[in-house]
Amino acid sequence: MGNVCGFEIRGTVVDFEDFDCDADCEALHEAFHKRIGVHEDDIIEILCNRSNAQRLEIAENYKGLYGEDMYDRLDKIRRKDLRRLMKGLARSPAEYAARQLRKAMKGVGTDESTLIEIICTKTNGQLETIKETYTEIFDRDLEDDVCRETRGDFKHLLVAVLQCEREEGVDEIDEDEAEADAQALFDAGEDRWGTDEGVFTQILAHKSWLQLRVIMQKYEDIAGNTLEEAIESECRGDLRSGYKAIVRLAKNPAYFYARQIYKAMKGIGTEEEDIFRYIVSTSETILGNIKDQFEEDQGKSLEDALDGDFRGDCCDALLKVVAE
Repeated sequence: MGNVCGFEIRGTVVDFEDFDCDADCEALHEAFHKRIGVHEDDIIEILCNRSNAQRLEIAENYKGLYGEDMYDRLDKIRRKDLRRLMKGLARSPAEYAARQLRKAMKGVGTDESTLIEIICTKTNGQLETIKETYTEIFDRDLEDDVCRETRGDFKHLLVAVLQCEREEGVDEIDEDEAEADAQALFDAGEDRWGTDEGVFTQILAHKSWLQLRVIMQKYEDIAGNTLEEAIESECRGDLRSGYKAIVRLAKNPAYFYARQIYKAMKGIGTEEEDIFRYIVSTSETILGNIKDQFEEDQGKSLEDALDGDFRGDCCDALLKVVAE
């Protein structure tokens, strides 16, 4: 998570110690070319127990050895949910994010929650790589597409974040500046009729994650309530969701993602694609922390929750990624 985290991070997926790229390629080739269908168990065993760097090496080597694209072969997996999860694991983080963003904006309607979850949670370097990858794959500009598909202050927030001008690499806190920013937020929201969203966007899109934590503390001292509570009462719609995502991530990334996973499971049906993205994108960074937070918040383990919402090979694959 780069500069987002202010605590010791713990992923669940690490490099496989006895990694043998050629052996994995051979096993995958055999799994893809069974007489009837494909052998999902072997695919799951390999892709869920290798790091992203190792999976990318496998994909590149596979094409050289067999003259076929491993990603295309993954399309042969029968179950749609498992196929989506395996393809998500097999791609680089930037390509996975870029494809998810394009899907969120393609066709009728826009999936604003996906735009928020990806764009508002990344470091500058991650966003730069995602933008470059988006252009390479789709021959389109990510910022232009976001401008076309979103409106008003919500568009301004996403575009501001996409400029990749958030302060990073600064370990020192400026207490005076934090207090001034907290006062500016109070003056722009709760202390006036109407809300000056420009002030909120300027601060939330540009201050470092560490500085934002201090701003939030100062805000509570000034207002007597939290910044998140102020956003809840002062803002509306997708803009409110975007602001809250930034504030929650700054406060505690594990809490943010544990809450997102729970929301995707809550109610009738399960938002499978969202859960796959949350788990895959954090598997090598803070998924271990997310597991702890999820159990603290919900009173049951993330493994038990997944086991209750998914079935068969897809459930087995998710549990392998989540296991430490």
